[in-house]
Amino acid sequence: DEIAKVAEQKTKNESRDAIISALIEQNPFDVPGSLIDRQAEQIAVDRLQRLPQQQAEMLWQAQGQRLKEDARPTATRQVRISLLLEEIVKREKIEVTDAELEDHFEKMAAELNSPLKTVKSVFKKGNRMDELQFQLATQKALDKVMETASWETETKPLSA
Repeated sequence: DEIAKVAEQKTKNESRDAIISALIEQNPFDVPGSLIDRQAEQIAVDRLQRLPQQQAEMLWQAQGQRLKEDARPTATRQVRISLLLEEIVKREKIEVTDAELEDHFEKMAAELNSPLKTVKSVFKKGNRMDELQFQLATQKALDKVMETASWETETKPLSA
């Protein structure tokens, strides 16, 4: 039933967002401005990529700085959660198995309607395997936090 799947995914996304917000709130730390700047610029560029190239270039020339400033709150949140999840991966010694990597490639190949070999080669040729393993490990960390989260009790900051 498609409606039930959509509702379940919406609930999962809302729970994930609430847990991310709680992690950020309970673990305050200074985020290097250079990381925020880089992420804000990437967000702004990603938004412009939906436009025709000439229009995007004109908009970037005229309002690039404002676009980056508008993206700073989102960038700060993204960098902060990325650093928190990276720390959880280290502390919990979370690793991605070859089987999990293979499963991910199979899902991607199915979604892209592309041969498995082609999907794998894109990651290997682009030297993106480490990036993918990090992404999957941080997702496992977030899944672990979601599984163990308790809405009734106060959780301890990571620094404790």
